[in-house]
Amino acid sequence: MSDPEALAARAIEAYLAGRAARLLHASRKRAVALVEPPAVDAPVVIKHYRPLSLRGRAKTIFRAPPHRRSHEAARRLAALGVGTPRPLALVERERGEAFLVTEAATDALPLDRFFLRRFTREAPLAFRRGFLAALADEIVRLHERSVYQADLKTCNILVREAEPSADAGAGAFAFLHVDLDDVRFDRPLSLRERLLNLAQLHSSTPRAVTFAERLRFFHRVLGRDRLDARAKRDLLRLLAVSARRGLVFFGFEGPLEQGWTPGDWATRPGTPRD
Repeated sequence: MSDPEALAARAIEAYLAGRAARLLHASRKRAVALVEPPAVDAPVVIKHYRPLSLRGRAKTIFRAPPHRRSHEAARRLAALGVGTPRPLALVERERGEAFLVTEAATDALPLDRFFLRRFTREAPLAFRRGFLAALADEIVRLHERSVYQADLKTCNILVREAEPSADAGAGAFAFLHVDLDDVRFDRPLSLRERLLNLAQLHSSTPRAVTFAERLRFFHRVLGRDRLDARAKRDLLRLLAVSARRGLVFFGFEGPLEQGWTPGDWATRPGTPRD
């Protein structure tokens, strides 16, 4: 394969020419696209940061622009042993426009869609518990390394699963973190920040995951072994934040929304949070 910068240059050219295999996300501020062969030698993901507004450019006087923050966060996560697609190149243009090109994890599935596909009613209990324990341990590792991902939604965690056993038991799981524009490394997380991360995950996880499973997940992340007064207080704070956010996630055909009411499995088109 050619060197990373040459690969990234061809990928950007293909993307701008409309030859991207698939547009993964698009908003006023940015777009994400997957570019595959034959346009490039190997599949890559391009995150296109659109030109900044005058106000956006003014903010960069005091803080690095989002594309530089994302590139630096990927480098630092890798140094900490945290999974993230390898950045290949960062190309900057005028007025804050930029292209961040990374390797494509085509064998991984975003966490919200993983839940929809693998957490069926027929999924073995051992598989469900094993996966949620592995996910909880991944979040604990982030927090123990003083990593605060300010946008820790399920669509921003990719899951790579080893081949399952014949009895559909859980294989090994690897997690890759994406959308790294707002990641902080400078100090340990406060309880408020840990609860906010849990609320972000809770409010972007489909109802395929039961409330009892979520509760065990929360306890494992917070290091609690029983529902005492302190745990109840933290849980109420978490649920209050989640209720304000609503339950929104991505399905295989686009954003979806579900109600919080127990037993209400009605799903309707939703509006993604940018």
